[in-house]
Amino acid sequence: MNKILLIRPASNLLKNLPLGLLYLSSYLKKKFGNDIEVSIADFRLRGTTNPKEIEITLSEFGPDIIGITSLSVEIKETLELARFIKDKFPDAKLIIGGPLASSEHELLEQFNIFDHIVVGEGEEALSSIVNGDIDASRRILFAHDFREVDMNYIDYPDYNFVNVSDYFHMDSHEAFQIHKAAVPIFTSRGCPFNCSFCLHMFGKKVRFRNIENVIAEITHLVTRYNVRELHIEDDIFNVKKERMILFFNLLKQKNISLKIAFPNGLKYDFLDEEIIRLFKINGVFHVCLGIESVSEKIMDVLSKKHNLKKLTETISLLSKYNILAHGYFITGLPDENIDDLRVSLEYANKSKLHHYSIFKYIPFKKTSLFEKYASILSIADIDRVEGANYHYSNMNFSNINNATLDKLLKKNIYRFYFSPVRIFNTFLAIDTRTLLRKLYIFIYYLFTGKVYFGEKRNYTGWYNPDFTSK
Repeated sequence: MNKILLIRPASNLLKNLPLGLLYLSSYLKKKFGNDIEVSIADFRLRGTTNPKEIEITLSEFGPDIIGITSLSVEIKETLELARFIKDKFPDAKLIIGGPLASSEHELLEQFNIFDHIVVGEGEEALSSIVNGDIDASRRILFAHDFREVDMNYIDYPDYNFVNVSDYFHMDSHEAFQIHKAAVPIFTSRGCPFNCSFCLHMFGKKVRFRNIENVIAEITHLVTRYNVRELHIEDDIFNVKKERMILFFNLLKQKNISLKIAFPNGLKYDFLDEEIIRLFKINGVFHVCLGIESVSEKIMDVLSKKHNLKKLTETISLLSKYNILAHGYFITGLPDENIDDLRVSLEYANKSKLHHYSIFKYIPFKKTSLFEKYASILSIADIDRVEGANYHYSNMNFSNINNATLDKLLKKNIYRFYFSPVRIFNTFLAIDTRTLLRKLYIFIYYLFTGKVYFGEKRNYTGWYNPDFTSK
């Protein structure tokens, strides 16, 4: 019997549900049944960095296969933990997957720690490893070389390995969270669009879970864990209108009343008044829109075109129905100048957005934008990857110097948030239970501007601080 331990390293990132590991567990159990034993160790939840505690956790389970998942910004924690595991458990196969592996597989291979590095979704690749079908010489495994994962093969993530209520807190991906009992959920994988900055970890083909399957998962979460709020994290939940309508109609038929947010964003092109009215009726309180930039030149850089009339209309409709409208923008891009940034800021200021965020561009390898501007984006790999935190990145590849960029963005915070109309509309849209608790968001933005320029995140190590030089 193969014993498989799935790990998420400790870090200072959001302690949200490890859905990727829970999906892997469900998939493996469905495929191999009693021939395997799976366990999950979420070190991020408990902040587990003590080497002895980690060693005891692994020794007690005795894994034959160890899988690690992490985000790019967690590269140092991940490499250090992986080296520790490899030193203590050399006979176990050590595998890494997830966003870090998908974007930086060539870099990870250089450290010669992992037996296999899985690029893209991991269910089929890990299944082949468990089945003994993968030769040891195949270090990097690409998802497209395996059978496409059937999103309806399993019911839903394996929640048996976690106490879902341990993840109930107000520190989530959703900035305007209303209820503590909130969870993220995926109803599909993939995005068909060609934004040059996007990694496309799940590919460009959108694969949908059966809506009845999704409703069964939600019912399970509500009845067993008293979940009161959903954060739908799909790359593009609203690509099929009829599917959205069916989703909300089934929620209503099942008498499931929840607050719902889309912190990962929706495509504004596919929203109309019928859908937004349906949102309001069914508890949707926050919609994020990936605007990025309204500069023609920067839209070309991003391989993204806007219909500004439609965008403005969608924002206005969200405001009309008192649904918080949040715009995501990007700065620090190659070829960007101060006029490009100003046109986006001016658009945000004149719009009916309740809230906006401007994130520093993070260069990911294997994206078309990185390949096009590779010479401009050259930076030490470890520093580039560790700096891949949108809130705290100090990277700037634009033609605007840091001092000017900092000053312009901080000045615009005041222009945007001190609009009397915006303040009034925000008070109409924001839930009263959230208002006082989240008032600090506005104060924080208004008086510090650190959403744009936080301190660089430094990781000093807990086992061997010099591991990156080995």
